[in-house]
Amino acid sequence: GVTMTTDQEHIWTTEELIEHQGFIAYVRGQAMSNEQAYWDSYCARQEDEKPVHQARAFILALVSTEREVLDPDIDQLRAELQSQIRKPATRRMTWHRDAFRWAAVFIGILAIGYFMIDGPEQVVLRTAGAEIEEFILPDGSQVTLNASSSLTYQKSSFNKSDRILQLNGQAFFIVEKGKPFVVQTAEGDVTVLGTSFDVYQRDDDFIVACKTGQVRVSDHANQSAILSPGQEVSMSSNKMNKIKKSLDQIGSWGKGTFYYEAVRLRKILDEVERQFNAKIVCQPVGLGDQLYSGYFINTHLDSALMSICWPLRIQYEHRDNRIIVSRQ
Repeated sequence: GVTMTTDQEHIWTTEELIEHQGFIAYVRGQAMSNEQAYWDSYCARQEDEKPVHQARAFILALVSTEREVLDPDIDQLRAELQSQIRKPATRRMTWHRDAFRWAAVFIGILAIGYFMIDGPEQVVLRTAGAEIEEFILPDGSQVTLNASSSLTYQKSSFNKSDRILQLNGQAFFIVEKGKPFVVQTAEGDVTVLGTSFDVYQRDDDFIVACKTGQVRVSDHANQSAILSPGQEVSMSSNKMNKIKKSLDQIGSWGKGTFYYEAVRLRKILDEVERQFNAKIVCQPVGLGDQLYSGYFINTHLDSALMSICWPLRIQYEHRDNRIIVSRQ
């Protein structure tokens, strides 16, 4: 358990946290109510968030590999933890959801750089690296744009006979009911009437997941699929592959958590680069072909890297403004 009066005066180190059974239970969602309240308060008070982030990522990585923090392992865990951390992490800046909704009232002043009109008709919504932003479309639909993404629509015709947008990158939509709503990408289109869904299109990858309602996905080879809640379709070798997807995971990146199931390491590191404006190199390059299942959170660079590297038994280090990922 947690001794409130004593523990509140103590600043926990990373090594202490990974051994603390109360903190382990807290990270795993198994803490009693008084322990939950203590750790919530403790984490919120810390000016130096690095120990908490490192310990949390370390414990979650152990959970993903079904390992336990046992006493005989502590010395090894400490050594591995220290070998992973080479340099203080950079912290990305993001807008809180409530702050964004306030800013939307003053969008003409505050949204410069995110909301652009490229001509008299064309409206472009953009995000740079390390930015996830929310926008309200003219019909009241909501869209969350992932880092390094853009969404374009014609101002005069949008919501007249239909609602057509062009996406480059990744976006999660909550669509108001009304006229047909079409998201066009370089690899295929998504058509809905009123629903919530996620679209990812980068390079040759095209992935659509349905959270509520129904979604029709079509590619440029005239293949199509109807998705119901909890279904995802991806394009591979000109074929549509439909799988089940946890509803909690669809669009979770909008709140900072990125889930993966048997995805190439290089693809995941590309997302880490976008979230933190970082440059990550695999040595050797073929290391990026390993498959990873798990997740990372975009609040802290080192925590994200540890969550990815630990289960794969690989390491990383900061070197010359780059991050080098290599075998141990």
